[in-house]
This record gives sequence, structure tokens and C-alpha cells, in this order.
Amino acid sequence: MMMMRGRCFPSPPPPPPPHLRKVKSTDSSVSATCVRSDPGIPGLIKTDINRTFAHLSFFQRGCLLHDQLLELLCVYAKYRPDVGYVQGMSFVAGHLLLYIEDVYMAFVALANLLNMPLFSALFQPKGCRHAYTDHYELHQKLLEAQLPQISEHFRNEGVAGDMYLLEWLITLFSRRLRLDTAGRLWDMYLTHGEIFVHKAAIAIVKILQRPLLASTFAGILKTLKEAPMSIAPEALVLAAEGIRIRSNDLDEIRKTMLKEGSRGHFVNEW
Repeated sequence: MMMMRGRCFPSPPPPPPPHLRKVKSTDSSVSATCVRSDPGIPGLIKTDINRTFAHLSFFQRGCLLHDQLLELLCVYAKYRPDVGYVQGMSFVAGHLLLYIEDVYMAFVALANLLNMPLFSALFQPKGCRHAYTDHYELHQKLLEAQLPQISEHFRNEGVAGDMYLLEWLITLFSRRLRLDTAGRLWDMYLTHGEIFVHKAAIAIVKILQRPLLASTFAGILKTLKEAPMSIAPEALVLAAEGIRIRSNDLDEIRKTMLKEGSRGHFVNEW
């Protein structure tokens, strides 16, 4: 995760703003107070925390990082009330907490990461669906160009990109990949930008193409949900590097990023 430190973490870190200095403690009462301040989100956050990296048992109630994750998500919801809390955000925040001990620094990283154009599109209100359907359309174009047999098979079986791609993107693949593989992907994303996210999505499908071609609708979705966990970091990067994106598709990525823009200010601008 060293590449993340160059992009997400300001150095030296900025001082916490006044409303965050009061939530530096990891005491559960502080987190509870933060949750109670917005009655619309506590149940969803608590439910999501209990199933965040459940196989690791780090974030369940009574475990090591439960209160820190609760605090982090609540503070972000207060900091960005226009975004609030979106399901899947707990995996992004949880992934950061696995690498960063200080909750405030994890907040800085989370706020800056979610300020990037990819997440700006994914966290648009429901009435602005075009913001993320652009990503589906781009994924479909890349799939047709890079893996035409898979693309045709998906179309024949009724499998659309929005059935699996949104979860991959909104969690930055951290829910479905091994931790070391997800960490490597994050490094590449922060180094090369949004283009690598789309290459990684195609790379995962490419690696899994044999079982995908042998499956029907339900089996395809199960494979896309479960099989990525077996992909090693080296295999993902190698497959992604082998994907050549045409200039017109690259232009589409640039247009999408330009249209989405950025949201608000980065934390280190305080």
C-alpha cells in the first residue's frame, strides 16, 4: 500500500477541524453520539459493519476495529451530508483501517479517496443515474472489444454489467478480492488513475473466462461473486497489463472523468 501513501495521505497531516477533534477517541459512546446526530443512517451503518470482511472478524461487534469503523463512517457522513453513507462504503473504510491505526488519518484518506471522480459518479443521487451508467456502457464496450466470446455469452444469458460491476466499483474491489490483491489494485488505481479500474474489471473476467463460458445465468453471477477471491495479485496485474485500450475508448474514459469532475475540497486544503 505504499503508493497509497503518496496520493491519499497528506504530509504533514493537516490539523483536525473543530468538529472532528471531539471524535478522536475510539470510545463507543463517542461513536454512538455521532450516529444519533443523523437518525437516517445508524441502522444501515451498523448492519454493514457487522458484515464487513466478516471472514476476518475484525469489524464485528466486540472486535478490534468495530468502534473505529463505526466512528469513521459516522464522521464522514457528517462531513459530507450531501453524500451521507452509501452501502459498500464500509469496505473502503475498513480496508483503510487495516493499514492505518490513527482514525483521523484514516478519515483523511477516506475523504480524499471518495473525492476522486470515480466515486463522485457512483455516489450521485438516484435521479442522476447517467453518472454511473456511463461506467456500465464503457465496461460493455471494453468487454466486446477485449473478450468478444464472453460478451456474447453474457448477452445470451441475460447478464448485464450492472449485476456485478457496481459492487466491484463502489467497494473498489475490496469485497470480492483477497486483501493483498485488493491492496495491489488500489496501488495501481492511485498510480495510473481510473483507467486501471476498468482494465482490472476486464482482467477479472478474463481470468475467470473458462468457468464463465461453462456456466449459465446463475452460475455466471455466482462465479463473478465468489471466484475473484482466488485471484493472486500478480495474476491480476499481469492480466490487466495485457489489456490494450483503444484510443477512442480512452477518450470516453477522459470524457466521463471530465463530466463527473470532483466533489468539494480535499481534506488537506483545510
